[in-house]
Amino acid sequence: MSNDTITLLDGINWVKDELLSNMDDDSFYYGYLGKAALSSSAVKPLLSSAREYYKSITEEPEYKQQFVEGQIFHTLALEPEKMDERYEIVEYERRVESVRRMNEESDKEVILRKEYNFMNAIYKKMLLCDEARELLEGGIPEVPAIGMINDIAFRAKADSLHLDHIVDLKTTAKLDTWLWTGKNKWNYDVQAYIYMTLFNVSRFTFLVVEKVTGRVAIYELSERAYESGKRKIHIATERYKKHFLDKTKEEIQANLYNDCIKGFF
Repeated sequence: MSNDTITLLDGINWVKDELLSNMDDDSFYYGYLGKAALSSSAVKPLLSSAREYYKSITEEPEYKQQFVEGQIFHTLALEPEKMDERYEIVEYERRVESVRRMNEESDKEVILRKEYNFMNAIYKKMLLCDEARELLEGGIPEVPAIGMINDIAFRAKADSLHLDHIVDLKTTAKLDTWLWTGKNKWNYDVQAYIYMTLFNVSRFTFLVVEKVTGRVAIYELSERAYESGKRKIHIATERYKKHFLDKTKEEIQANLYNDCIKGFF
């Protein structure tokens, strides 16, 4: 067991092994660590501006259907034995107020029957692709990692960890435009760089499945995308240090409008 310590963004020192053990708890991983460590999802608003990142950590996230569907699909594909543990399926046709209340009160995620059926059908279609099925075979699902990148704490969870290789599962509405949106809208090159650094692997593969059709695409991360992710991480971490690291709430708010956007074209 390692006794390495990590200083999180709140200034608290943790033993790395203790953090990794706690990261199996979603409330710890998404709750506490959501503000105490950066992640690939946190870098996206940081690349936009300091103000966008501040909004992301101070405002309640809006409900997004694609996020719920993605979670269901990941559980079906990676940890199907945990479906009953994580989800309570209800027969409502739409997400009415009563379903939202159930979500707040239940210790499980409340999902609609049609949401489950939709993603289960896509999952079954994905399994018809031999290459997709073989990519996931033998991997360890949902493996957490935490470490320092550019002197900033980052967290991650690998969808499927293999020997020197990570397979990351994505769903999309439009497979034909995924490469462009993945790089330019969602900054998945950043995610790949973070994961390859934290897990110390040399290979990263995106397994992308189109909703409705079940069409599959498999993309290996290129050296060019790796370097692009590295450059974006440098921009995001320097912006975080300038506007947020070791700053009081008053100092942060006073400096939010002094952010200069920089990047590469």
